[in-house]
Amino acid sequence: MENNGVIKTCASSGCTEQLGLRRCCDFHGGNFIAMLPNELRNAERQGLSTAHLKIIEADYHGGQRVVCTAKNTATCDGGLKPTDCHWYPVFPSFDEKGIPSRYIRGAKCPLSQKGFETHLLKVEADVLRLIRQNPEIAYFLPRVQMVGYGPSRPIHPALAENEVLRKAASFGNIVLGRAATATALQF
Repeated sequence: MENNGVIKTCASSGCTEQLGLRRCCDFHGGNFIAMLPNELRNAERQGLSTAHLKIIEADYHGGQRVVCTAKNTATCDGGLKPTDCHWYPVFPSFDEKGIPSRYIRGAKCPLSQKGFETHLLKVEADVLRLIRQNPEIAYFLPRVQMVGYGPSRPIHPALAENEVLRKAASFGNIVLGRAATATALQF
């Protein structure tokens, strides 16, 4: 995702008054970061530091649950900034068939509605790109139980009708994600 997860309107959102200049997130009340399948392994292969990420659940539906121990969470102490952090305060939500249908919003984020809507469009495109690259993500995302999120809005109609996304979501439900490979799903 472009801008290293920085949302331009965050500067005027009120976060700095709540958390300080060096904090863009806070872990309490059961909050965690959902690491996508293979995200940690890929970061380590690329030589990115993951020392600031403390694993609290090593096998979470094919990914991991972690908390951040970075001193500067805005920059992740120069290490990997997880996809979940790039997406914050947005996370995809799925219907009973495993099809992306809505996006949920982090309740404690004071980002303006206009800033949120702009960020949401970037996240929607990123979700589609990632599912195309790794169908295991179609299994993982609907199973993540986010803490402190509330209803947002329906998925963008163009993405809701996207055949690739529907196939990937259905495929993820059928194979339970573990054996999914990009070649097994014909896009």
